[in-house]
Amino acid sequence: MPALSMLDEEHETLRQDIADENIYTLGSINGHNVALATLPKTGNSPTARVMTNMSRTFQALRFYLLVGIGGGIPVRTDDGPVRLGDVVVSEGVIQHDRGKFEASGFKLKGTLAPPPQVLLAATNTLLAKRDLTDDDPLLEHLSRIDTNKRRLKRYRFPGRKRDHVYEPSYTHLIKGATCDEAKCDPTKRILRGPSDETLDSQVVEQPDITIHQGTILSGETVMKNGAQRDAIAKPLDAICYECEAAGAMSSVPCLVVRGISDYADSHKNDDWHGFGSAVAAAYARQLFFHLPIDKVKECSVPLQGSRQMISRKLALLDDHSIKEATFDSYDERKNNQCLRGTRVDLLADIQDWSTSPHSKCIFWLNGIAGAGKSTISRSVAEQFNKAECLGANFFFKRGDGDRANAKKLFPTLARQLARHVSGVPERLLKVLEAEPDIPSKSLKEQFEKLVYRPLVSVQDDGAKLQTPVYVIVLDALDECNDASDIRTILRLIVLFNDLQKLKLRVFVTSRPELPIQHEFQDMQDKIRHVVILHNIPQQIIAHDIEAFFRSEFEELVLTTRHSDRKPPDWPGDKTICKLVDMAVPLFIFASTVCKFVKDPTRNPEYQLQAILKQRHRNSRLDATYRPVLEQMYLGRDKEGQSQWASDFRKVVGVIITVFKPLSIASLESFMGPGDFDIAFTLAALHSVLDTSESKERP
Repeated sequence: MPALSMLDEEHETLRQDIADENIYTLGSINGHNVALATLPKTGNSPTARVMTNMSRTFQALRFYLLVGIGGGIPVRTDDGPVRLGDVVVSEGVIQHDRGKFEASGFKLKGTLAPPPQVLLAATNTLLAKRDLTDDDPLLEHLSRIDTNKRRLKRYRFPGRKRDHVYEPSYTHLIKGATCDEAKCDPTKRILRGPSDETLDSQVVEQPDITIHQGTILSGETVMKNGAQRDAIAKPLDAICYECEAAGAMSSVPCLVVRGISDYADSHKNDDWHGFGSAVAAAYARQLFFHLPIDKVKECSVPLQGSRQMISRKLALLDDHSIKEATFDSYDERKNNQCLRGTRVDLLADIQDWSTSPHSKCIFWLNGIAGAGKSTISRSVAEQFNKAECLGANFFFKRGDGDRANAKKLFPTLARQLARHVSGVPERLLKVLEAEPDIPSKSLKEQFEKLVYRPLVSVQDDGAKLQTPVYVIVLDALDECNDASDIRTILRLIVLFNDLQKLKLRVFVTSRPELPIQHEFQDMQDKIRHVVILHNIPQQIIAHDIEAFFRSEFEELVLTTRHSDRKPPDWPGDKTICKLVDMAVPLFIFASTVCKFVKDPTRNPEYQLQAILKQRHRNSRLDATYRPVLEQMYLGRDKEGQSQWASDFRKVVGVIITVFKPLSIASLESFMGPGDFDIAFTLAALHSVLDTSESKERP
């Protein structure tokens, strides 16, 4: 909100890069075009992701400002003591939890890239001109926020009597309460000037804002300990703590502006958050009045050359990657995810596994064909993607060209990791410059150079002590058509267990085929966690399949023509229970039944009865496929039956004989010219046969 109030005018939104997930507000300040983006959550990694996405869409951005709140370190600078409501501007940023353990202790890796020179010059000019004026321009900008409005009151200046610094070793007494409510000992407060003596009896309504320039410390977690704060900050001569700058400055050159909202100790509360964010936004606005437009235009576009070079080099991987193999690809759009309220315990277990620091590296979910493994994988991938911890994913698919073999697996994973894990693109660039043909090498060499070594390098180069989890999802591994490749993949991903600081996890699904079982059995127990899907209690599976049936039939009722509209509870509890009994434990049975019943060219009541007639057959194959085939056959006259049966035998007979998925083009080539339409024949079997919209793909 404060940043929006600082715009002179707001502009219409523009089309974004397809990979950019940010939401922008566009506008201008003093003739400068400005793009505003909000961080989805606190942390260096989310910040790096937002900045990287911003660079994709706005490739002509000259520089970046990271504006928000921070924890002040109660020291005195050349401009006075650092106090709540002051502004801290970065001259440099140090990632205080980045480095290596050495014999002498934890050694920091050093200061991140300084802000662009044009911004440093503007900050100095702002300070000099502000000192020469009686009226503070920051107060004028703050007045743009109407704090008389109920929802904007939190941006008011709280007053100096609510600004206290306590001795570093004195901890807050009651979590969640203010210092007054917790009755923190006032004798433990540190007096910081003449005004401290009158703070409890005098409210300073007019903000007295000091601007400090100096070193900012950035880490992955919020600092809430006064003693630890001073122990880290004083040797580095730092004046502020925060949790985002390292992520921004590792991606793009920028200036960090922080409104001081607490003292990075246990006494911190939300009293100053609103004013801190407002005063930071006011400073950022004033900065644009000291940036000549012609000087800004003369600036080179930051990182444009290196970004284009990295993008061009990484494009080599695109030729060896499979976009269709990801959970959110166009090809996967028709495939379901878990319904809300289903697979609850399993999805919770997977979530706990991904976040627990004590979890095993590999989670193997195995189950018989049709048990719903890929549906769970899509849900898991979507869940991790929303949480911004999906490192990469690959969905194998038997008979679907490159998705059925492993030769493009690791280039595909590497391309995704480069988008999601900060530091990987630069390391991949070095690999591709040295060995541009690496994507065509052996699986082992691809894995080591495209995936494993870049991640190890990111970790060893001062990996954070606490980082987000990155999860790699590999679905339907058994559908990889080379058993030796499957064994190689499983033996390689075990090495991810070495990346403990990055907290890398691998989620794998497959059928419980013997070669795969043997590989997992050979892994150490400390590395793998195994869940057998078809061993989940039948009542849980029945509950989930029932929920699926009810959802599908509810949708059918809502989309049926009004004249043919069924009752809201159609087909009724009794019928649904019968269908559930027929389906358990196979979700694929339930899915096939629903496709069959929802055929828009048929009466759903008749379709459903055709399924139920098969209820007492011993074979689920009969119950699943016989109604479909009978419908195609019995719905014709004698001559039509004979012709359809002949067409069916020709097309399906070839598929069964070859015993591998074929494209329509391949079938046409194999069978030669005929007097029937292969695509039409297959379309009639859509509820039991998976066909591609393209004639060239299986």
